[in-house]
Amino acid sequence: MNTYTSLKRFGITSLFAVVLFAAFNSPLHAQGFPTVHCDSQGGSNLQIKIDAGGDGDKIFLTGVCDDGPYFIFGKHIELIGFASTGATLSSLGSGDVLIVRGATVVLRNLTIDADGSGTGILIEGSSADINSVVVQDASGAGMTIDGSSYAIVGDSEFNNNDVGIVVIGSSNAFIHQSTIQGNSSRGVVVVGASSASISNSTLINNLVGVLVTKMSTLGLGGNLIENNTETGVQVADQYGFLEAAVNTIQGNGTDVVCEARGIFESGVAQISNTQTTALSGCTLLGLGTVF
Repeated sequence: MNTYTSLKRFGITSLFAVVLFAAFNSPLHAQGFPTVHCDSQGGSNLQIKIDAGGDGDKIFLTGVCDDGPYFIFGKHIELIGFASTGATLSSLGSGDVLIVRGATVVLRNLTIDADGSGTGILIEGSSADINSVVVQDASGAGMTIDGSSYAIVGDSEFNNNDVGIVVIGSSNAFIHQSTIQGNSSRGVVVVGASSASISNSTLINNLVGVLVTKMSTLGLGGNLIENNTETGVQVADQYGFLEAAVNTIQGNGTDVVCEARGIFESGVAQISNTQTTALSGCTLLGLGTVF
């Protein structure tokens, strides 16, 4: 399934889908943009390049930039690790690694290493196009998408954080062909009148695979949700809404649980648990094949 078809399947269409589709398929290389060699120049040079950059500028990175946090405010900037080596962004002290506010950001071929503190990537009132990025070891969220932001995430990993990804504050996210594993609390949280689609992704070995709650919606398609300690998919109170089809949800403490006014719609193609246990407390609308 291509990116646009996946977006359309979960209701992210029109201009929003076109913008995300174009961003997801944009070229990664251009001539004449600066390169930051973090090992030799120091991470502070990266912030200088960001501050000096104009709308649409690309900054190519190598090495380990370790004196974050780094700030992108009010402009369109692309941070791209070299294809052969990638690059790592980290922070010298406690706190977030990359903060994006009122901006448009493209991230490619990077590792965001929070080193046990803060949030890896904080996106507020912005748009983000993220591909081939690893976000790890945050004491908070690997990535928070907040303040009516939207993000498209592809071919990326969110590992060993407290929460892998938080979508909050009327934000929208499309997560495709990514791995979310080993997060000590939840893999993905969709909350606060937000929406997210997760497709062709793997959510394993978290406490809870994915949670949707508080007037938010979640679409799941073609995912493997497995070996999460407590719950694979949790649809919580205050009108969390889930539409799921053609997923494999198996081997979790409870595969799918709905609480209070949560609604489970459509059907999940494969559930290895019993139907009663797998769908604990759920109100079923238009149920498809469940086995």
